[in-house]
Amino acid sequence: MNKVTAFLLYVRALLRANVFSQIQLAINDLNHALTLDNKQTNYLLLLAILYRQIGEAKLAINNLDKIISQDKKCYQAYALHAALNHELGNTDIALNDCNYIIDNNQKISLAYVTRAFIFIAKNKFNEALSDYNAAITISPKSWELYLGKAAVLNQLNKWEESISACDIFIAKMPQHAEQASVYRNEAYKRLGQTFS
Repeated sequence: MNKVTAFLLYVRALLRANVFSQIQLAINDLNHALTLDNKQTNYLLLLAILYRQIGEAKLAINNLDKIISQDKKCYQAYALHAALNHELGNTDIALNDCNYIIDNNQKISLAYVTRAFIFIAKNKFNEALSDYNAAITISPKSWELYLGKAAVLNQLNKWEESISACDIFIAKMPQHAEQASVYRNEAYKRLGQTFS
């Protein structure tokens, strides 16, 4: 009976999680579900995601640590763990998590993007570009990846490729064209051209 109640609380938390004003209620439901059935990694993963949404990165990491200790193959938990640790400045932990995912041949674009951010911070732009390309191969419709790729391409003075990446982003996300125009305009300027 406890597992059924826990599952129903999880389902209600899923529904509430879609409404920002009800995220705290969803968190309460998940914490209650976990008191009834604490072995459900999907409960812990959703709880970590919700904690991240409300800015509680350390609570999110605590839940992800529980998942990782229970299931070494829950690569989504490792990916979120890496992203959160990177956001908190725990670069070594984030890099280890990313490498673990990638070394195990998992196709999780968040791992590649997080590692690209780490490489950018270390001025390793070729490695960052390689990771952006891998992330785009995994998630070709994640248009924001093209914007990150354009930024890295500009750092590498690969102006034509940067313009192409910006054009893809702008074509698919015209409401955010001003973000890409910074990189695209810089590339055109470096090529001695102007964009009209």
